[in-house]
Amino acid sequence: MIPNGRSSWWLGRYAAFPLELLDWLGPRLGLAPDAGRCAVAGWSMGGYGSVRLAEQHPDRFSAWGGVLALLDFPNAAYPPEHNHSVPAVFGGPREWPGHNPLGAVEALRGKALFFMTASAAFDRPMNRAFHERLSALGIPHEFSEVPGGHTFDVVAAVLPRLLEFLDRHIAKGVPEVR
Repeated sequence: MIPNGRSSWWLGRYAAFPLELLDWLGPRLGLAPDAGRCAVAGWSMGGYGSVRLAEQHPDRFSAWGGVLALLDFPNAAYPPEHNHSVPAVFGGPREWPGHNPLGAVEALRGKALFFMTASAAFDRPMNRAFHERLSALGIPHEFSEVPGGHTFDVVAAVLPRLLEFLDRHIAKGVPEVR
């Protein structure tokens, strides 16, 4: 399942939907509510929403993955070519810092983290800033940059690496990063 957040950005009343879905599906599929075996991931806005979910509910997930994710957003400091317009759901500029995943990276400590950007992607500076913040805090993670832009063909090309990473970490339930 790859849900489309449309204009919600997984904020407000939509923020609880992924957890409600997990809670509903778990018993029906015989899935144990074991945070050591549960990961969340996404691309672009889904990368933003999934990392916020992992930060806000660290007890529910042992791993996070993002591809071309908007990880230092909203942030008016980036020039237009390296930014995304800020939807109304984020409120005014005073409210933006509270929505920016970069401000809550400490909550990811102890999680297996994997994210990628592309050399010509507008989100590249955001991903680099997230990588630098994690590194400064000594939080292990796997970060890389591949050729390409903020396009689905990049997502399709790196998806096998993301899935292998998540499978490796949730299969063991141990969030170690090489």
